[in-house]
Amino acid sequence: MRNTKNTCDICQHRGFDSARGVICKLTEDKPPLSNTCNSFSREEAIAKDRDWKQKLRDQEQRSINVKRAIIVGLLLGFIIFVVLVLMAIGEGIGAGLGNAFRNY
Repeated sequence: MRNTKNTCDICQHRGFDSARGVICKLTEDKPPLSNTCNSFSREEAIAKDRDWKQKLRDQEQRSINVKRAIIVGLLLGFIIFVVLVLMAIGEGIGAGLGNAFRNY
């Protein structure tokens, strides 16, 4: 017994009727409303293609996540660098002004 939600897409018994949409070739009717099917028979070529496409989507998502992580890391590194430079400049200016007032 299989859940018919996505199962009909990879079943050997799937068919299509332009008026009714996806149908079962065995019963010539729409898939059962019970969301289960006792006659499911996996069509390997379509199932493999579907699995391959899902793996490709997963790899693309991982690639996007890695790119985002790199961008966020670079941005945070740049912000930290700018803050450190500004702190160093601030200390340098403060030290320079302190020395300037001591001379007078």
